[in-house]
Amino acid sequence: MKSDDGTLTEAHALSKWCKLLREAAVKLGRPYIPTKELRNIMDKVGFTNIVEIRFKWPSNCWPKDKKYKDLGAWNNENTNLVLESISFAPLTRGLDWTIEEVNVLLVDVRKELNDPNIHAYWPMYAARL
Repeated sequence: MKSDDGTLTEAHALSKWCKLLREAAVKLGRPYIPTKELRNIMDKVGFTNIVEIRFKWPSNCWPKDKKYKDLGAWNNENTNLVLESISFAPLTRGLDWTIEEVNVLLVDVRKELNDPNIHAYWPMYAARL
């Protein structure tokens, strides 16, 4: 996750959560592919005429633009629904956390995820084939 205006910092639980998930994925032998590398990977395996499209996927309804406000609201709803399911396995199996430790972290992650004063987003990349 990122923010362009400094409202999301490394000190936030949301940033720590993302970092911990990446760390756990590496330990489990399933590292996440950085989105900025996808174009090169697609090219390497034979896709042609790739057009890379970059956009921001807001973490909640903080954007002023209606399109992105709606996108953020839906993204926030979906993320809140899967927060535990995408956190428990990596953090307990990859980093040996207890369920209780994960739950404590997720309390703060959820608060920040839902805070419209934190202008966080996931950088998204799409390819037109």
